[in-house]
Amino acid sequence: MAGLILDENQKIFLNGCVIAISDNFIDREYTRKILEVLRMSKVLRALEEEAKDEGRVEEKKATAKKLLLKGMSIDEIAEITGLLKEDIRLLH
Repeated sequence: MAGLILDENQKIFLNGCVIAISDNFIDREYTRKILEVLRMSKVLRALEEEAKDEGRVEEKKATAKKLLLKGMSIDEIAEITGLLKEDIRLLH
C-alpha cells in the first residue's frame, strides 16, 4: 500500500501508523522479527539515540536534584549539568 503513495513523508507516516496500530495485535515472535529488520534501518538507530538522549537528561536531572539538596545554587547546577535554569527550578 505504501508503494502507491508518492510523497515520502506520507509513506513514513503511514508506515508508522501501521506499526503503532499493529502493536496491539502482534505476538513476541513477530515483534522479534520486526526488530531484526529495524536493526538494519535508520529508524531503530534514531529511536535508540533518542532513548539514550532521554536517559542522559534524566540522569542530569537526578544529579541536579542531589545538588539542590546539598544547597548548591541553581546557577552552579546549570553550569555543571548543562540543564536550563528553569528546568532546575521545576525540580526544586
